[in-house]
Amino acid sequence: MPVRLKDIDETLRELLKTDEFSDYCPNGIQIEGKGEIKKIGTGVTACRALVEAAIKAKADLILVHHGYF
Repeated sequence: MPVRLKDIDETLRELLKTDEFSDYCPNGIQIEGKGEIKKIGTGVTACRALVEAAIKAKADLILVHHGYF
């Protein structure tokens, strides 16, 4: 069952309370893609190898701890 990207973003912001602290880099969606998500790929750091693996796995969203900044 697909989930809207907006709903995932809102849920993560609420759970992680990203508005309650100052950070040295942006938090949240950095590169917006599909509006409806069926499959999520995860990794620690956004990098080419992770993006290529997500494409191969047909992921609709990549969720990482260290994004691009």
